Amino acid sequence: AVSVASAVELALLAWGMRRAGVLPAPRIRGAHPALRDVYRGCLPLAGGALLMTTTVVVDQAMASTLGAGSVSVLNYAYKLVAFSQGIGAVALGTAVYPHFSRMVAWGDWAGVRHVLASYLRLVFFATLPCAVAAAVLAPVLTRVLFVRGAFTPEDARVVSPVMAIFVFQVPIFLAGTLLVRLVSALRASRVLMWGALCNTLVNVGLNWAFMRWWGVAGLALSTVCVYAFSFCYLYFSVRRLLRHRIEASAAAPAVGTPPPAAARAAT
Repeated sequence: AVSVASAVELALLAWGMRRAGVLPAPRIRGAHPALRDVYRGCLPLAGGALLMTTTVVVDQAMASTLGAGSVSVLNYAYKLVAFSQGIGAVALGTAVYPHFSRMVAWGDWAGVRHVLASYLRLVFFATLPCAVAAAVLAPVLTRVLFVRGAFTPEDARVVSPVMAIFVFQVPIFLAGTLLVRLVSALRASRVLMWGALCNTLVNVGLNWAFMRWWGVAGLALSTVCVYAFSFCYLYFSVRRLLRHRIEASAAAPAVGTPPPAAARAAT
């Protein structure tokens, strides 16, 4: 069903692009130089996305060694978190990316820092209390959402502690989404590729260590730690990239100034 829905979405987008006069099929030969830069930047992004996708497979493969039902426990515990992250990440990423791209194009580095800090505070202040509440209410949520048919109250007692750990990755994941969008706006896609590689290695190591002590709950804790590591990596990478851009802007001759704050707000 997911594959069919994705195919329908792709077909509708291609139809809309054709109506707008845009050819949906990419062309390398004869493309605009800026478009060729986009193609080159997509290669590291594709590699990073592939590596991040493998972490789910690795988690499930390692969970299968813990005994019957462990993969199901992991999947059920992650369903609510995946739903929340999917909605939050799409909404947040879509909202902030145009602002980041516009300010990077203007060279408004003070504005980039201000917007990033403001959104990070907003994300953590808004989602951390929700994560704590969801962790406390995990037994109730598990019973309400899943206890029916073959899913018994005993299964809910096994799934709820794992869900209570998983929910703490939501604030970190959404904050990391902001950093990923800024890295993309800075056209530093190799940072994302190397970060995905490091995340995969950290994920395997922590999975192996934590699952020996806490079983499936250890895998959930490992995932939260991996997202925390990824956030720290991206945060310090962004600080380094911004520092280099500011130094380059200071050394280069001025060719123009970004529009004033009132004009930026209006756009």
